[in-house]
Amino acid sequence: MRRRIPALVAIAALIVTLAPGQQAATAETSKQARSAATDWIINTKTGNGDGAGTDANVYVQLHGTEGRRTGFIELENQSHDDFERGSVDTFAITTADLGDLTWICLRVDDAGLFPDWTVEYVLATPKGGRRFTAVFNGRMPVNKRICRRTS
Repeated sequence: MRRRIPALVAIAALIVTLAPGQQAATAETSKQARSAATDWIINTKTGNGDGAGTDANVYVQLHGTEGRRTGFIELENQSHDDFERGSVDTFAITTADLGDLTWICLRVDDAGLFPDWTVEYVLATPKGGRRFTAVFNGRMPVNKRICRRTS
């Protein structure tokens, strides 16, 4: 018996429907999604006190005026020891268009020998845009999300 795969594909295509208001993905909508992406430079300033640096993984979450927010994005520079006492570290990330930033959140996991981290501030600057600052000035508790309003 010969299989009729093309007929099955056609039947499956008829079964797939879109929810009300849902737009079919096309090359044009994919292009729009890519053009709505924003490249950011994130700077973090680690405190100067004893034990201020961390070996843990640090994550950032951005909230914007468009009612959108990112998931937690790991801040990591390969082959560089990030988040050392007194250092300013720079990271490049790409997100969907968030509008102006309203909040910046941080989370630190318990990886490494010294997971505690003291952070002074986070700066987030979109390519060609204004800089947003969130002042933390304190110790980040492990595995807790801490958010600060931007200015």
